[in-house]
Amino acid sequence: MIFAEIVTDQHYNDFFQVVDEIIREKFEDVESGLQSDGWIWVKESDDKVVIDTFSSMLFEVKCSNRNSQLLSSVIGLLKEKLELNIFSKPVLEEHEYF
Repeated sequence: MIFAEIVTDQHYNDFFQVVDEIIREKFEDVESGLQSDGWIWVKESDDKVVIDTFSSMLFEVKCSNRNSQLLSSVIGLLKEKLELNIFSKPVLEEHEYF
């Protein structure tokens, strides 16, 4: 489910490092990469938040658990540092319709 998107005029290739550095400042278990799309995985215990550009030209904040404390922490951090469009209801990804 998509809970938010980062609003920027920059192409995600140029903006990837900014987002990655913000996330790595606060969270310890982070994996990321830039290969055709940008992706960042933030993990804590059994919880995972994904920030990626797989279905958009903007970075989207995704999580399978709508009650995730990690999701709240990631959105809170991003909201402090960047312009964020937070959706009132999570948006299902294409694969979640089935």
